[in-house]
Amino acid sequence: MKDYMNNLNLFMLQPSKIHGLGVFAKEDVKKGIIIDQVKPLIMSKKIFYLLLISLYFFKFFKIKDSTNILKILCHTNSDIHFLPSIMSYLNHGASYSNIEHSYEPNFGYSFFTTADVKKGEELLLKYRIAPKNFK
Repeated sequence: MKDYMNNLNLFMLQPSKIHGLGVFAKEDVKKGIIIDQVKPLIMSKKIFYLLLISLYFFKFFKIKDSTNILKILCHTNSDIHFLPSIMSYLNHGASYSNIEHSYEPNFGYSFFTTADVKKGEELLLKYRIAPKNFK
């Protein structure tokens, strides 16, 4: 069994110019560093839609903004993958990305830098690219 690794101490959440919150480097980080490895919470799309309807119901009645917990990383034809990590706050880099992720069904997601990241730089992931090894 693999051990999960992370270097989350090198990163922080802060407001992004792209959208909402983003993940930023606290210090210079070299290419090839594992940022986080995490097992996703997986649910069927049917259950997800029931949850979504329930959360919007709560929002309608002014209960605290419950949709903030819906941090989706990836979805297949039948499943939704939620990520219990700050990596769920990654913003989309349309023309540039400095991280990638891979997926192993029995292990989970691994996020790693694909370029040197400078202190204060936001981590960006191309949303439309499926993780390596994702099926």
